[in-house]
Amino acid sequence: MSTNYGKLRVAELDFDTIKANIKSFLRGYPGFTDYDYEGSALSVLIDVLAYNTHYLSFYLNMLSSEMFLDSAALRQSIVSHAKHLNYTPGSRTAATALIDLTVDPSPDTPASLTLAKGHQFTTSLNGVDYAFVVMDTVNIVPVSGVYSVSELPIYQGELFTYQSTVDSQIEKQRYIIPDANVDTGTITVKVQTSSTVISQENFTLSSDFSNLTPDSTVFFIQETEDGRYEVYFGDDVLGKKPVDGNIVIVEYLVTDGAEANKAGGGTTQSGQFTSSTTINGYGNITISTVTAAFGGAERETTEHVRFAAPKNYQAQNRAVTVNDYKTLVVRDYPNAQSVAVWGGENNEPKMYGKVFVSIKPVEGYTLTDSTKAFITDSILKKYNIVSLIPEIVDPQYIYLLVDSVVKYDPNLSIYTAGELHDIVQTTIQNFADEQIDQFDRVFKYSKMLAAIDGANPAITSNVTGIRIRKLFEPRLNTEDNYTILFHNAVQPGTLTSNKFIVSNDPIINYFPGDEYYFDDDQNGLIRIYKIAQSQKVVMKSDSGTINYDTGEVIITDFIPSDLLGASDIQLTVKPLNTDVIPMRNDVITLNDSDIKITMSADTPVIT
Repeated sequence: MSTNYGKLRVAELDFDTIKANIKSFLRGYPGFTDYDYEGSALSVLIDVLAYNTHYLSFYLNMLSSEMFLDSAALRQSIVSHAKHLNYTPGSRTAATALIDLTVDPSPDTPASLTLAKGHQFTTSLNGVDYAFVVMDTVNIVPVSGVYSVSELPIYQGELFTYQSTVDSQIEKQRYIIPDANVDTGTITVKVQTSSTVISQENFTLSSDFSNLTPDSTVFFIQETEDGRYEVYFGDDVLGKKPVDGNIVIVEYLVTDGAEANKAGGGTTQSGQFTSSTTINGYGNITISTVTAAFGGAERETTEHVRFAAPKNYQAQNRAVTVNDYKTLVVRDYPNAQSVAVWGGENNEPKMYGKVFVSIKPVEGYTLTDSTKAFITDSILKKYNIVSLIPEIVDPQYIYLLVDSVVKYDPNLSIYTAGELHDIVQTTIQNFADEQIDQFDRVFKYSKMLAAIDGANPAITSNVTGIRIRKLFEPRLNTEDNYTILFHNAVQPGTLTSNKFIVSNDPIINYFPGDEYYFDDDQNGLIRIYKIAQSQKVVMKSDSGTINYDTGEVIITDFIPSDLLGASDIQLTVKPLNTDVIPMRNDVITLNDSDIKITMSADTPVIT
């Protein structure tokens, strides 16, 4: 008799292997030794058993994966794990614009005008109409007879109200906002006593459990299993609980998110903001855009929730370490693409008692002053140590310039030289998007060369040179000093600039039509020169200094009178090392216009 009784292999989970194991197991019994397992009805039963085993193993594998934040695939599982870490995934965020508004009530002279919450403004962007609303009632008091309000924030979207009566007979009653595109930062909650008693009590969003009492009028927010948001209340221990007959009134903004960014900044009438209705019956309304819509963002992605939830738990709603500040900004300001933070002790020059935060926004290069003030006052100051002063500083961009001669074998390509040029261009652009363009990302020269060579099988090699550029905006007709930091060693004699005019410099003998440039003398001095009869003529030999080891450029006693159509002075150098390393708030970036590609046929020579 066979000794294989009961020895069924269970380690394999593949369907065919499971089926083969069942057959092998059955062959261990005398009655099934010579059985036809392929042509008999028993084959169907074996298939069912194998399928059932395979199905259960797959199900259990998926189930166990969903039990952990690192391996979960379903958003509802990831959100549930994040909830245990006291993390609520971010919703869509409404784009915000700032406007100056003036109302002319002539011939009336009311004591004041009231701009009600929810008053709507409209604008158009790329042929799509967007509504913006006021989120707080504004009282407009005339100043010197003028009824106006400056830098009024308006938010893209429409206001909605959701109501529900508290009923303890409903098991596990929930207050779920019906629209998934809500901006949770705009949610306000009031609890009305009853349908007959209209007195209302305001509830605020809880941000700190440690201060809650049974009488705390707070509410909480969480994402539901279907991607919507739910408002819920305390249990009369941690927060006040509404009672039977109370009416929960939730007001919120439904927004289009990032789609409305830049709205209101157009030059045509349709691109500007207009009031949808009169203000207190007066229709003579003048609106000018101070800041076009910005800050709109889509809801937080599943992968970002997976990444940010543990970081948020580590921060514990306080800003002590550098990572705490970074976590809070990323969590509460969704328009941040990349964030850099450093202490004043690591600043140049050292500034003890300060912490510096630099933010690269999703749209544009820098933040507006009003956005910086919002982040400082509404996000950072709530959590940072009293003795520390947070300060928002702009990113410092190091612009990469790429000049590549790409050799290709025409016999290996179905593309023309022009088409290969476009393929290489796209490859370099994608490389920049993935490898640089954020804080703390080093430009790796060899990786870019490998990306170019791998762009198409017809490419045989490439010879690529790089330079780096920094910009500074001088004050016209004003003598001043400027410090420009490349933070990378520089090859002597490689400094160049765009053209400018210095007609007021007492050392330079200016003639109308002269155009000037910066260079270096290879010994650490910055010079100003012009081109006369195809020759370089140095006009000022001591306009500053350059430290070739650190990349620090100091321009002294500079009095530009015209930048000849440009808005900045562009200083370009060749780095000593092919890898470019950023420091603190440096961001290495690459514009499409700074990529120069020359295609060169590399046909093999037949001898």
